[in-house]
Amino acid sequence: MIRGIGIQNFRSFVDRTFIDIKPITVFVGKNSSGKSSLLRTFPLLRQSVEENTTGPILWYGRYVDFGDFTDVLSRNTENKEITFSFSLQVPPELTQRYAYYRFRDLADQNTDIDTELTVYSKDKKTKTKAINIFINNATVTLSIDDSSNVKLQIESEGKILERDGIIAKNLGQFIPNIQLKGKEEVSTTSIPFYLRHSRNGGALEVSFIDSASK
Repeated sequence: MIRGIGIQNFRSFVDRTFIDIKPITVFVGKNSSGKSSLLRTFPLLRQSVEENTTGPILWYGRYVDFGDFTDVLSRNTENKEITFSFSLQVPPELTQRYAYYRFRDLADQNTDIDTELTVYSKDKKTKTKAINIFINNATVTLSIDDSSNVKLQIESEGKILERDGIIAKNLGQFIPNIQLKGKEEVSTTSIPFYLRHSRNGGALEVSFIDSASK
């Protein structure tokens, strides 16, 4: 279930603006204050997820037409990146059944997941700059360069783990596939990792990184 959505450097929203989504959500504001832009973000994300294109965001599609990246980027900032934020609450049956990661001690609880997708434009194409995932006491950061090389960083309870040698594929998807480089490329999502709940004083286990390094 979506609990909230945020945007930054998106049209008139220069600073990060986050909206909590309730069963009934009312947008009130002056003309040209950004209400329409914010509401049109929902069909924008829908068409970006449903279609496989050359970039993560499909600005022009069957649901909405924003033009292109330059038409959406805020004009009152020197930052040339647009960030989308999502706050999700995932029921335990989904986290355990469908996710490639597993949670210890969370089998009977909803899991709050916050995600940030940062995009930029190069050669008139929208590209993914970074993906940040916040799960309980852990932060997972995927930084992608112009050559689709990925740097993975995981921070949990004061410990930071980094891994290079990863490549992003299917960049036309809303969230690209991340694979390890090697003779036989293996998806990083095929190796499970575990998050212990902070109440038990546990830290992030990194068995998937150890396995991938062999």
